[in-house]
Amino acid sequence: MAQPAQTVSLQAFRRPGLAPSVEESAALETSSVIHAGPGILYGLVGYSNRSSAQFIQIFNSTTVPDDATVPQMILRVGPQSNFEFDLTPYARYFSTGMAWSNSSTAATKTIGAADCWVTAFFTTRNE
Repeated sequence: MAQPAQTVSLQAFRRPGLAPSVEESAALETSSVIHAGPGILYGLVGYSNRSSAQFIQIFNSTTVPDDATVPQMILRVGPQSNFEFDLTPYARYFSTGMAWSNSSTAATKTIGAADCWVTAFFTTRNE
């Protein structure tokens, strides 16, 4: 399966000395750890292959948390669509770690099927 074409804002990465790290899916998946330690999330882009809408949730965690966990951030994603969650120019600091999951519910995690491709942009330093 080819990765969907996506547009990414690189506004925050133009500052000298700030080069993002990237964590990306190798296949469609339900969730992933972006970084297992403190860091700054600049955004993520992806594709949902689900035939109905779902939520992408981001957690302050070094692991993908259990179902019923309350996320720090939520993005509603339409059926079979590309999505972008651009946090530039300010970004968001996560003190423990960064993980994402798809969910059929907004308020708490209810993991879905392996139907998401996600690329996350982050740094591990607090600038």
